[in-house]
Amino acid sequence: ELLKESDISNNTFILASHSGNNKNTFFNKLIYLSLNDLIYINYNNQILAYKINKIYYIDKTGYMEIENNIINKIILITCSKTNNSKQLIIEANLIEKE
Repeated sequence: ELLKESDISNNTFILASHSGNNKNTFFNKLIYLSLNDLIYINYNNQILAYKINKIYYIDKTGYMEIENNIINKIILITCSKTNNSKQLIIEANLIEKE
């Protein structure tokens, strides 16, 4: 799901998805990402490359504090595979547009 706080005009995507064993679990492999890995988004016939700069967990409350007016960033959100009360958050900054 593309969250409403996203600002595509400023290359900012905030995406949430499930991880698990169902057919709608698109973020199963996020746990394998590391700092400095790259995330590519193909949007509007343009490839956007983001470099991971932050990986952390938050309490699973249905709420996440997001900065106002963030630009050139992607945030990926999913459930923790090891702790049902936590969510995995991965943040990355835009480094290249093709």
